[in-house]
Amino acid sequence: MERVKVNRMASCSGGSCPQERRSCYLINKRLQITSAMIAGIATLLISTLFSILLWKTYYYFSLFAGLSIAENYLPMRGIPLVSQLQNYLAGASAARFIASKEAGTVLLVALACSIVYAIGVGYLELLRTHRIAGPAHKLCKYLQLAKEGKYSIRIAIRKNDALQETVDAFNELMETLEKRKETVPAEKK
Repeated sequence: MERVKVNRMASCSGGSCPQERRSCYLINKRLQITSAMIAGIATLLISTLFSILLWKTYYYFSLFAGLSIAENYLPMRGIPLVSQLQNYLAGASAARFIASKEAGTVLLVALACSIVYAIGVGYLELLRTHRIAGPAHKLCKYLQLAKEGKYSIRIAIRKNDALQETVDAFNELMETLEKRKETVPAEKK
């Protein structure tokens, strides 16, 4: 079995890692960036909707809590009803102001967390697709070599990479073709 150096610069899928060992993570840029962007944007949308829901819930609960505090001051004996109503409205507007200010802070924090979370999910998706794009890239390169009649090649990928079954089938095919190539000239003699 001969080790063949694969020219990784001439890419089947747009890769650009010149060394044999994969140290760059963008092997198939279109696949990997698209996948990471879809995962990041979907995560951002979902977490933003959750943040808005959290913000509205916090706002209304704060508002309700503020209004119930204002209502506690309403039934005071000996104070005219108009004064009680003015106190109630002043307490309610103060409660709304406090609720909106605190809820705004909660919304900003939740949105910041959503952005950080979306970036993290996008990065993890990029790493996940690296485990797919790398073996696919190698398989494409080695198929080019097999097309040229070099059947002694074998693909070695990392243990946790995807397409392990496909790579194993390719290696078995190359072994079978290599044996046939050796037996065919012997039969012609």
